[in-house]
Order: sequence, then structure tokens, then C-alpha cells
Amino acid sequence: MGCLRLFLALVVVAAHTLSAGRLPLIGGNLAVRLFFVVSGFYMALILSAKYNQPGGLGRRLFYSNRALRIFPLLGLVLALEVVLAFLVPALTGGPWAEWPRLLGRLWDQGRFTAIAAMAGAQISGFGVDLVHLFSFDGSGGAHWYSGPVTGDGFRGWQPLPMSHAWSISCELVFYLLAPLLARLRLPALVGVAVASALLDPIMAKGAGLVALSDVASSFAAPLQFGYFILGILAYRLYLHPRWSPALLPGLVQAGIVAGFFGLCVFYSVWNRFSYTGTLVLLYTGVTLSIPVLFARCARLSWDREIGDLSYPVYLVHVTVIRLFDLPSIGGRFGEGFRGSFPHTAAVAAVSIALSWVIVHTIDQRIDAYRQSRLQRAAA
Repeated sequence: MGCLRLFLALVVVAAHTLSAGRLPLIGGNLAVRLFFVVSGFYMALILSAKYNQPGGLGRRLFYSNRALRIFPLLGLVLALEVVLAFLVPALTGGPWAEWPRLLGRLWDQGRFTAIAAMAGAQISGFGVDLVHLFSFDGSGGAHWYSGPVTGDGFRGWQPLPMSHAWSISCELVFYLLAPLLARLRLPALVGVAVASALLDPIMAKGAGLVALSDVASSFAAPLQFGYFILGILAYRLYLHPRWSPALLPGLVQAGIVAGFFGLCVFYSVWNRFSYTGTLVLLYTGVTLSIPVLFARCARLSWDREIGDLSYPVYLVHVTVIRLFDLPSIGGRFGEGFRGSFPHTAAVAAVSIALSWVIVHTIDQRIDAYRQSRLQRAAA
């Protein structure tokens, strides 16, 4: 499972660094959605196995421990990004680093309410997904996204230091509802997933908000719930005494996992035959593979350590991309460096190295504290 989590984080790195079409991998958005499925599985698992104390104690402990998991590293990388942007002015020159200039524009235009809303979303983690649904015109006025932005306008996410934290926002919304969702019976759970899936066509056809619905389907938390619920269903499948994929013969398990990873790595190849069919196979594959991978890897310490790198890699890789955009760093590798395989490999390597330092100096201590709180509550 840890290898799957890091693999998905590195797919996002590749999507943000490699020129389009260089690899047949799944895209960054698909990788994040698969991570939502993994997250749904883990939340159902720990709510059942660890946070089931009576009297609401387990729920309160679940929320506080999730906050300890998410916010310290999010705040650390956000502070790093802000400090680097002001200490190294050249960082504002690349395509990933326009946020100080755009934020300054909003300030000059007196859009203090918009600035406060975006700052609150970025710091709290809640609402970064919703910022993607807006765009600003040349005078700094905010509007629902209605199509490609022209002239002096810009997208609502561009003034944010960490716009890719939209997925963290979706995770946080799911965490709030996870204790309830994990207890729902199968028909109700499927009903919530279907309702989430229907929001997009309702916006597109019923309300006539085609452009907005396209963006919302990619970023808005309510439209991502189906993926988390798919992870909850994968956990219930894992527990099933007869139908769990973890009970299948070893060769069949290996075939399921290999087939799923093959779809991820050669997604664009399969996609040429059938877009819908490939998506169905992909989500079926992850639902069947997660129980197998968990059963096989749950007791492997090295796999857990690999998985621990996935969250900080996802957080820090955009800052690393901006560092490589500096002429003093990336410029040394030549004009064709950006968008190349060496560029992706360099960003991935530096992101993993930074994440290893973060995990071993900060995250492991926080995790030890989280586990001690859990043990005290259980006692």
C-alpha cells in the first residue's frame, strides 16, 4: 500500500513536470482520485479498528489526530513557500510562481475580502477546492468560472501559494463526514455516491453551467465523494468472509495488482480503445487491488516508510519545481531541460529527499504522539 501511495504522488510530479504525451501514464487528476479511494479505505479501517470508543471519544480523537496528521506539514510547506517567494524574487518569474504578483494586483485593486477568503482557505485547508471554481477579471472582480480567461483576467487558484492543496481540502471535508459515512448501510452509501456523481450533469445540463461543471468535477469536494466511498466499499470487500480479493489464490492476486498497475502506467494506450471502459477497469482494479495490497503489505515496515513519503512529496514538489525554474538552478541544464525526463527525475529526487528529512525530523515525532494519544484512550 505504501508503494501505491508514493507511486500516485510521483505520478502527480510527472504530470506537473513532464511535457504532455511523453509518458502514457494516468494524469495527475486521476492519480489524486485514486488516492481518494485509498484514503477512503484507510479511514474506514481505522474508524473500525482504532476509533470505535463509546461516548463520542473515538470520533473526537479521530478528528484531532487527523488534524495532527494534516496541518503541521501543510503549515510547514506553506511557510517554506511564502518565505522562499520573498527571499528569492526570481521565483516569481516562472509559470508556477505568479501568486505574489497576482496577490499584489488584488491588493492594489482593494480586493481585501477576496484576499482574506483565499488566505483563510490556504491556511485552514478548507475551501481551496472552491477557489478553483472562480476567475478574476482585469479589475479584480470575482466570477464563477465560465470558460477560458482572457486579457488581464486570471483563474481563482493562481494567487494561492499552494493551489494544489485543493485535494487536501477534499480530504478534510471527507474526514468531517467519514465517521457517519463509515456507518451507513450499503444502499445508503451507494446513494450518497450516486448523488455526488449526479451533481456534475445537473450543473452542466440542468443549470446550464457547462464550463463550471467541468471544473467542479475535477476539484470541488462534493463531487469527489464517490471516490472516497469506493474506498469504503473496498474495505468492506476486504472484510467479506467469502468475496474478499485477499482470499484468492496468490497468482490471481498478483494478476489483479499487475493489471491495475498496467492500466495506470499505460493508461493512454488503453484509453484509445474506450475512454469509459478504461475508467471502469481502472476503478474496478483499484477497488480489488487495495484489499490485496493491504493484506500483503500491512506488516511490512519498509512499505509503511515508503508510504509515509507520499504526503510530503505531494506537498513540497511544487516548491521544488519553482526552485528548478530559477535560471541559477534549472538554467544550468540547458533550454530543453524543462519538461524533460531529467527534469521530472530531478524534481522527484529532491522532493523525496526533502520528504525523507521532514518525515524523520518532524512527522515521525507527531505520529508517535498521535499513537500515544490513541493508546491512552484505548486504556
